[in-house]
Amino acid sequence: MKRNCKYWCIILILGLVGCFLVGCGATVRVNVLKPAVINVGPVKRLAVMDFDVPEGVDPSVGFGVAEKLTAKLVENGFYDVIERRKLEEILKEHKLSLSGVVDQFQAQDIGELVGADALVFGSVNTYSTTDGGGVKDFSYYSKKEKKKVVNKKYEMVRTANVTITFRVSDVRLGMVVASKSNTATARDRARENIDTSAEEETRKAGLLGVIVDAVLDKKKVSPEERAKRAATSKLVDPKFLLDKAADKILDSFVRQIAPHYVMEYRNVESGKHPMMKSGLEYAKRDMWPEAKEAWDEVLKTLEARKDHPVAHYNLGIYYEINGDLDRAEEEFTTAFKATGKKKYLDAKARIQRRKKEQEKLEEQLKEKGE
Repeated sequence: MKRNCKYWCIILILGLVGCFLVGCGATVRVNVLKPAVINVGPVKRLAVMDFDVPEGVDPSVGFGVAEKLTAKLVENGFYDVIERRKLEEILKEHKLSLSGVVDQFQAQDIGELVGADALVFGSVNTYSTTDGGGVKDFSYYSKKEKKKVVNKKYEMVRTANVTITFRVSDVRLGMVVASKSNTATARDRARENIDTSAEEETRKAGLLGVIVDAVLDKKKVSPEERAKRAATSKLVDPKFLLDKAADKILDSFVRQIAPHYVMEYRNVESGKHPMMKSGLEYAKRDMWPEAKEAWDEVLKTLEARKDHPVAHYNLGIYYEINGDLDRAEEEFTTAFKATGKKKYLDAKARIQRRKKEQEKLEEQLKEKGE
């Protein structure tokens, strides 16, 4: 324990010294637009059918999955999505239903009927929860007793398992252009202390305790069983976990077929010169034009030449955030050539990957006519 504390104290001191010498940086959040993983072609208008469910699962689950998927696609904004109510009205007029098994031939007929470029349908293959658990030892150091204390608890784990298969059928081609099966789990844990006090009282009472229990018709339940029941009662409702797992799958599917924003993080560095620190403070507050002006000023100042590589790197972050990937790559290259630091080369490699993603994204937007 003492050795570990000494180790972490050394790390903390070294970190503080590093911050004093070169200045501490800051991590900023960046929204990056990523292309769809699967290219479904020149599809602009989507319709979502009810999903099939296995025997024993409430049919409303298939309806709920379709409703949520429709809402998430609308929120994403890349596709025009036909309202479910309007879709149902059109199908009812032609004595058709949103539910039921759909193949690519039916999808073509329904798609033409409702004016969709593609139909999304599929099945909920797995939709279940399981409970499991057992006795575990949890130790902690008691200052009062001045020793490590072991506390026995019963831990229950509830796990939701959901698997959904998606199909996207192109109405004009009359064929499935994308098929994907996604799986997700969601868990909840609850613990309860194992209380043996009742058993201890009965033991001390001896024969009298046994007689009293018999007269009162008490059911003998073990401390472990009582703790198990108490822990189970603390677990969240199975439906909540199933919804949570299904949401993970639906979010993943939307990212697979549509461009989407991803939250990423970038490290902005500081330096010795006051303008470097000013630029950092501006960046923390999302005031990027002011931050750029400060770093540009550093590059014009001869006295701040030791901070020039860091200023180039920070300017690279600025240009990356503003979509000028060529200029960002130039700045990262300059910072790497001046210092040979791996992190600047990694930043350049990231820009090269983003350029490839950008090409893919532009192709998808072009196919959609944007």
